Order: sequence, then C-alpha cells, then structure tokens
Amino acid sequence: MYTVTRFRAGRFLSMPPAGACGVSNSLASGRWPSWQDIFPFCSSRLSAAPTLLHRIFRSPSARRRDRGPRRGPRIAECARGPERERGKPSALNAGLGLASHEIVVMVDGDTVFEPDTVRALIQPFADPRVGAISGNTKVANRGGILGAWQHIEYVVGFNLDRRLFDIAECMPTVPGAIGAFRRDALLRVGGVSNDTLAEDTDLTMSLCRDGWRVVYQDNARAWTEAPASLGALWKQRYRWCYGTLQAMWKHRGAVFQGGQAGKLGRLGLGYLLVLQVLLPLFAPIVDVFAIYGLIFLDPVRIALLWLAFLLVQFLMAAYAFRLDKERFGPLWTRSSVPTRSSVASRRAGRLARVRVEEHTVNVRRR
Repeated sequence: MYTVTRFRAGRFLSMPPAGACGVSNSLASGRWPSWQDIFPFCSSRLSAAPTLLHRIFRSPSARRRDRGPRRGPRIAECARGPERERGKPSALNAGLGLASHEIVVMVDGDTVFEPDTVRALIQPFADPRVGAISGNTKVANRGGILGAWQHIEYVVGFNLDRRLFDIAECMPTVPGAIGAFRRDALLRVGGVSNDTLAEDTDLTMSLCRDGWRVVYQDNARAWTEAPASLGALWKQRYRWCYGTLQAMWKHRGAVFQGGQAGKLGRLGLGYLLVLQVLLPLFAPIVDVFAIYGLIFLDPVRIALLWLAFLLVQFLMAAYAFRLDKERFGPLWTRSSVPTRSSVASRRAGRLARVRVEEHTVNVRRR
C-alpha cells in the first residue's frame, strides 16, 4: 500500500481554467490510507494564496469528499531573491522539500484527473526498478480546428511515441501534466533542474541516466487545457522545442553509457534527433520538391507518391486512435465531437474558475 504526495505544479499559483478546486476534487475521489496536497508556487503577487486555498479545500463539501487521513493543503513557496526568479523548477523543489510520502504525483494547474487516475498511474511502482511513470494526457478543449489538431497531435504524436519509448525502455519525457515519481529517485538526481526550458524532459533523462526505468501507463488519463490561440501555441511549442534541444545536449553523454542510460542515449536521443529535429528541418524541402515535381516532372506519379505517403500517415493515425480508444471523427472532420469525459472536465474547470473568483473577491474585500 502506497502513501501519496500530490503536487499541483505551476509557475504561478494563479488559478488557471481547470482551477485548483477542480484539480483537488478530481484527486480527492480516490481512496488512500494517507495523502497530502502540496501547491508549489513562485509569485510575489499572491499574498492571499494560503488563506484562499484553505477556504476552498477545507469547505464542508471538500471535507465530505476526503477519505483517509489528509495532510493539507500545504503551500510551497520558493525562496525569495534569486530563487524566486527560477520559476517552476524552484517551486517544485520547494514542494518536494515538504513531501513526506514515498510517491510523488505531479499535475499541472490546467489539468484535471479522472477519479481512478492516480490509482492506475502508480501501479507500475510494484516493480522496484521503476522510478517514474508517465500518464496519458488528453486535450479537453478539442472543439474548433486548433483544438482538434492538438487533440490529433496528442494521440498520434505524443501517446503513440510514448508507447514506443515504453517498449524500448528509453522514455525521454514524463509530462508535467501527469507524472508519478519515487521521492527517493527525485532526491538522488537533485530534484528539478532549471538548466533547460523543458524541466520535465531534463528530469526524466536524469532519472534514466541514474539507472531508473521510466514507463508509460495509458489508462491513467488526465484532461488538460491546450492553448486556444496561435500566439499561446507558438510560445508553448517554442519552449518545448528549445527546451528539448537543451536537454538533449545536456545528456548527450548518455550515448556512451550502458544500462538504462545507454538505452536513452542511443535509442531515445537518436529517435528525437531524427524525427523531432532533422525531419522537421527537411520537411519544407520535401514540400518544395513535391511542388517542383507536379509542375516540371510527371504530375501523376508525384501525386500518387504523395497520396501513398498520406495514406501511410492516416493508417498510423487510425492505429493510434484505436489504441487510445478515441473516435475516428477528428481525422476527417474539422472539429471533434466532445466525449463525456471532456465535457465533464470543462464543466469542472468552469465551476472551479467561478469558485476561485468568488473566494478571491471575498479575500480582497477583507
């Protein structure tokens, strides 16, 4: 039987759309012998955060949902001065310092868990070689063309990749939206580093190089809010891309190591280099040659080759959707049909936002 510490992680404790209340409610539905909630934040603008969180989470309805001894919630604020400028990694390390249980589950502030997510997520810890577990991140706001595209990307680009990494034992990233870690493993690698913009990738690679296995648990689902505008999407993907490149360069020495580190270096980093660095760089060149072939070469042959390429991509996407038990509609329609789980997560987010705004107004008035 495990005891669990759960982080609601974020650069600021600013109550994004999913809301602290929605996160805690989704976590509190599980049954645990002992658990604690820790809310890391790093902001000088939220002096009322402790009072606000205790009012939300110790309400009568929250107490009725609690099962088992509960410690919390606890506010983990990073130190003042230079530490405050380090943002999310510093806040997470402050939260890790307050964690008292053997397993730490981290969840982003814009993410909501299903009732059985935590229980499903920690099952692989029965293997003592496992140091971290990645869950299955789902896009909740998948309406509209931008949301539908990100939904397809999460299922095909992220979750299918993680299944492959799991088989090859070279998982490079446990996402910040949903991940479970052994506390001892985190302490052995020095906690969360601020050397890169992708602290989750950097941390996962550090665990692999320390000899821990990192696995994927597809039935541990978390519903996250994806960027709703092109500007927000660009900022997110720039941070992901640049941070991943930083982490790859930092851990390049894994290529020459053995064991789990060697699998990460030769398989994981090699896959990232070919498919996430070189292929995107050369993709525009392929498009230019395809257009040149349609105009100056045999257009029928070029069109058939292009259609064959699209067919292979479609079949791969359909296979990924089948593995994730998703509807195939988003693959050929402009927007997806929201499932009951996504609708529930959005309702929880809206309710949490309203409650947080009400409590914030009351705190400011007093």
